[in-house]
Amino acid sequence: MCFKLPIKPAVAAAAVLLLLLPAAPQLMARPMAEDLPTMVVTDALGREVLMPRPAERIAMGGRAVLMLADALYLFPGASERLVGVGHITQGKGNFLEAIDPDYHTNRTIFSSTVGPEQIAATRPDVVILKSVMRQELGEGLAQLGIPVVYVDLETPQQYERDLRILGQIMQNETRAEELIAYFAERRAAVERRTAALGEDQRPRVLLLYYSESAGEPVFSIPPSRWIQSDLVRMAGGTPVWVDEHPGGGWAPVGFE
Repeated sequence: MCFKLPIKPAVAAAAVLLLLLPAAPQLMARPMAEDLPTMVVTDALGREVLMPRPAERIAMGGRAVLMLADALYLFPGASERLVGVGHITQGKGNFLEAIDPDYHTNRTIFSSTVGPEQIAATRPDVVILKSVMRQELGEGLAQLGIPVVYVDLETPQQYERDLRILGQIMQNETRAEELIAYFAERRAAVERRTAALGEDQRPRVLLLYYSESAGEPVFSIPPSRWIQSDLVRMAGGTPVWVDEHPGGGWAPVGFE
């Protein structure tokens, strides 16, 4: 004879929780033992982030992950530490695949809509995100106990700050200063050639980003403070769109 015992909802929920507990560590960062060294990095949002030292397992995802990966690959040893990265496309492919023969080896390639749990499964020491991804992705990672460092990489000044942040994470601050000095010298070389131009000598320039939506062409302009606008100024031009779009991200515009 088979007897069926009534199970209260609370008891059933507890049983399910116990079944899930063994899998929970797989969604957490690698534990920072008390006897292991740590470091504190101040990110682009002014947050002090505690993480293992060295950070041997780095993950990155979310929007504009291309910019994050490009910057990280300026540091020796980046490939060995990058355990997870968002899908990258540059129109004609992924440049990093061409310079890193191990790009798809022992590494997770996240989808463009990756969530905190998928990133956590790579057991990162730290996750690097664009600051605009804080609410969408970063806060969920923080709830799982994973250190998150935010960078911007949108203006020359932000590049200097963020390269120093990456230098701290990679424990190669000398390399960060070398990169900053190199880019500053290249910028100065361009500005020396255009600094003496008068307003009447500077061409009026319109820079557009082309994309498609529902099969229709879309043209967008960058904000005044982003590096695209700054590059036009450095090259001796006058960006004609900046008064219409002082801040924010890429903004669609019509031909009017």
